[in-house]
Parts: sequence; C-alpha cells; structure tokens
Amino acid sequence: AITACITSMRVFVDYTAVSVVWGALIIVLVVLAMLPSATGLLVVGPWLGFASWHAYRASVRVTEVHAL
Repeated sequence: AITACITSMRVFVDYTAVSVVWGALIIVLVVLAMLPSATGLLVVGPWLGFASWHAYRASVRVTEVHAL
C-alpha cells in the first residue's frame, strides 16, 4: 500500500496538468451520468474504469516480479 501511494504521488507530480484534467473529466461524466436516475453509470462506470486502468498503465512503468 505504501508503494502504491508513493507511485500515485509521483505520477501526480510528474503529470499534474493531465491528472487535474482527468479528475475534472471524471467528475463531469459521473455527474452527467447520475442525472437520469443514475442509469448512465451503467455505461460511464465501466468505461471510466477501463480508461483509468489504461491511463495508469501508460503512466507507470510496470516491472514483473517472478516468484520462485
């Protein structure tokens, strides 16, 4: 958990403008999806999760650890 927090802070510092824009986009999309009785979250939720995962993978260098 500590490593994840440090990595997240490092990514935020390195890509502050992109992080702020992405956060604002998430807020706007979630609010708009909740307007029609939150049924829009059925589409927006998975889409944002998928996009966030790919943004994370693109911003963090992932190294594989092989257990013996």
